[in-house]
Amino acid sequence: MKKTREELRQELQRKADKLIEEALDWYEENESPTMGEIEQAILRIRKDFGEEMARQLVHGQATACPEGVQSCLKCSHPMRNKGEKRKTVDSMVGQIELNRTHYYCPACKGGMFPLDQQLELWNKHYSPELSKQVVWLSGLIPSFEKAEETLARIGQLSVSDSSIWRQIEKWGPQLQAVEDADAERGQRKLTRKERIQKRRPTAEGKGAAMDGAAIFIREDGWSELKVGTVFDIEVAPTKNKETGGWDEKAHAINTQYTANLDGPEEIGKKTWAMARHHGWFNGIKKEVLGDGAVWIWKQAEHRFVDSEHLVDWYHGTERLGTAARLLYPNDSLQRDSWYEMQKSALFSGQAQQIAEDIIVLATEKPWSAIGDILSEAIYFDNNHERMQYQSMQEKGYLIGSGMVESGCKQYKARFCGPGMRWSRNGAKRLMPVRSSVMSNSFDSAWSAAYHLPPN
Repeated sequence: MKKTREELRQELQRKADKLIEEALDWYEENESPTMGEIEQAILRIRKDFGEEMARQLVHGQATACPEGVQSCLKCSHPMRNKGEKRKTVDSMVGQIELNRTHYYCPACKGGMFPLDQQLELWNKHYSPELSKQVVWLSGLIPSFEKAEETLARIGQLSVSDSSIWRQIEKWGPQLQAVEDADAERGQRKLTRKERIQKRRPTAEGKGAAMDGAAIFIREDGWSELKVGTVFDIEVAPTKNKETGGWDEKAHAINTQYTANLDGPEEIGKKTWAMARHHGWFNGIKKEVLGDGAVWIWKQAEHRFVDSEHLVDWYHGTERLGTAARLLYPNDSLQRDSWYEMQKSALFSGQAQQIAEDIIVLATEKPWSAIGDILSEAIYFDNNHERMQYQSMQEKGYLIGSGMVESGCKQYKARFCGPGMRWSRNGAKRLMPVRSSVMSNSFDSAWSAAYHLPPN
């Protein structure tokens, strides 16, 4: 029978009285404690009382668990009561001992613990909240070892790095399954809401960007991790560093991230699904940014057909700098002069003319250098329609892809630490965790993953 409110109150009051006495004893024994010593004393008392409160409330649930015949959840056959079994659960408030009634199904040879079902104890040793925080921290902190250290130092929780890794091994595939399900939904026909948004969009703008970053995979060596982002476009006053005045410029906000090792088609699919999930069709203006890689524009043309496409300004000027160095390897003054002149032309949308100028200058160079020089000319010629920087900026579009560059760096910060060598499956398990942490969407992703049927 479940304990009454008064019985629980009395149990907790006894514990509280004991801890108050301990606090007063400590107070009398320490005449001039430091603030740090006071904090440590209170933290110990708080932890002790929290454990007792959790223990009492959980035991209250155990006594309230249904008695009598249980039906098997799989085959509906009556189950046999096999008595009680003890279980120790590590939680955010300490260790809790559970006595749970075990039921066995002779038909399908399965077993169940009603209390585990009620408390949603899917992990063998960890509470749902502790599992959640361990997985979240694994996606935030640079390594499993640092996650262990952080849990111990900040949370006074003892979870080894190998146990943290096993939580990723268990829950990473579940989070990946949620991400994959979202990607599949993104390939379906437009919803009624999306059709209305497409006809009458109300948001200022929506954007997407894709890029790649290298991480080390044991089976394959250095491999390209393809990264996709979607974001809202917001035009706001921005200080001009050159003039000191204020200009209206576009910024990326509410950025969401996804990544995978499975190639262009998969990242395009996931990025498009993520864009739809975050209201792509509600954008009055839409754009896709990239670095000029062919795979990016293939995905943009295949999936983001109603958007403007732009090679980001950083990569455009980077390739211009490469052309300048190839054309004038030994003349820094002429090189810098040519670069600054062509940079202005590039901003104003004259990429095709730049390509033609590079070809003319290449004819004056040694034969051994012509191939590399012409590759730069081809780059500008192939992308000239995606290099209308001035007009795009004036219309309120972004011309830089800092959001996806930042995303690549954040993934590398987690996957490319000192000595890190990932198995392909190990990297794929952690990837959706890192993505949801970076996107500030971990809580919703975890809730969906935790309640999926177990693998």
